[in-house]
Amino acid sequence: MELSKTQTVHSKLGKSGTQFWQGNLTNVRWPNAKLAHEKEKDYRRMGLDLVSCLNTKLRSVKKTATIDLKGLVTSVSNLRDGLGPLDV
Repeated sequence: MELSKTQTVHSKLGKSGTQFWQGNLTNVRWPNAKLAHEKEKDYRRMGLDLVSCLNTKLRSVKKTATIDLKGLVTSVSNLRDGLGPLDV
């Protein structure tokens, strides 16, 4: 753990023998902790991965909607043609 020069961190042992920290830990660089800009890069990368596949998915949705529209038009046309002879 790296500490800045102005940091005061004291380690004490409690009655149970458990170690705990007192002081200002805002500038402590923990080994596994990522900096804010590193996290931001990760979030941007994940977002770009998600957004990059949207074009393909939206194209697929559009194609499916077009097929459904054609099917609806055909069904309505068939119903209209079938109702003609019934004289309803």
